[in-house]
Amino acid sequence: MDIDSIIMLLGKLASQYQIDIRGSTHQGGWGLLQLSCPSKENLALFIKEAKEFFPHYFIEGENIIPHIITCLKSRSETISFAESCTGGRVASLFTAISGSSKVFNGSMVTYANSIKSLWIGVNYDDLEQFGAVSTQVVEQMATGILERAHATYALAISGIAGPGGGSIEKPVGTVFIALAQKDGTLISERLLLKGDRESVQNQATYQVIRLLLENNPTIFL
Repeated sequence: MDIDSIIMLLGKLASQYQIDIRGSTHQGGWGLLQLSCPSKENLALFIKEAKEFFPHYFIEGENIIPHIITCLKSRSETISFAESCTGGRVASLFTAISGSSKVFNGSMVTYANSIKSLWIGVNYDDLEQFGAVSTQVVEQMATGILERAHATYALAISGIAGPGGGSIEKPVGTVFIALAQKDGTLISERLLLKGDRESVQNQATYQVIRLLLENNPTIFL
């Protein structure tokens, strides 16, 4: 749901509790609400009712990563990553949080095709046929790190961050993301992101986290 629709739906409730809402769209694609109110009690009541209004879709906090870590800890589950174009940015978000070692087993930055094949078992024929930036490869990256890290969840990213390296079929900003889970789930998406190299890398980082959240609403949301 777009942020304007969210604010519209919560508008009456916000007025009831004298809440001022400002919204923006997060790089991961979800809506980000900034709430202000002179009364902490009213703010707490509004958040409680908003969570009931959006079951499994409303998360309280300024940073999504501590929330994910807390959820994983509560279930004794773990997560790992295989990154290419993002160069370890997803792993960095997790290791920035104290206590992440309880849920983060480790990850791999597999930039070269030879490393994708040697380290996480991506089929070299698929690399040659489909290219490193493809559904086939990113899914194998996800399943490969899932198996090697013995994780519950694994996220993978492979893309063209730019400014060079693009083509007609795969322009700069083309990014493939994948989620593999211990329960056998395997999901991938193709994204076409806009912006400079850093912007594409940051967007890809949060888009793959969105993929995890959207496909496990009862756990993370």
